[in-house]
Amino acid sequence: MVDFEKTPEETVDLNKAPEISAKNVQKIKVYIKSEGKTFINLPAISLSFIAMLANVGMKLALKIASMDPKNKDLDKIFEHVKDADLGLIIKELQNHEPFDIVYVKDAESDTEVIIRTQ
Repeated sequence: MVDFEKTPEETVDLNKAPEISAKNVQKIKVYIKSEGKTFINLPAISLSFIAMLANVGMKLALKIASMDPKNKDLDKIFEHVKDADLGLIIKELQNHEPFDIVYVKDAESDTEVIIRTQ
């Protein structure tokens, strides 16, 4: 939600680089909790490994797209998403302190899914 009542001094300058904290993000971790206890605790994956997988996946998808000229959906995706964009996302994640990327809680079953940077 956007707060339109903030003064210009209180708004965030998007052109200013974020302050580098003592602990920058290096990994992404997935937790799935059910009824208050950890149900699935996947090992943390380093951002450099994710970046490598993303680059390999982009190259493989481009190869597959070039083999099937009927598949216009992949062409549309690659017009907008480049491997440099994925690298930029990884760099931005590394410049910030750890935070929750995804937090989902089911009220009925008290199940939580958390994807967190570390």
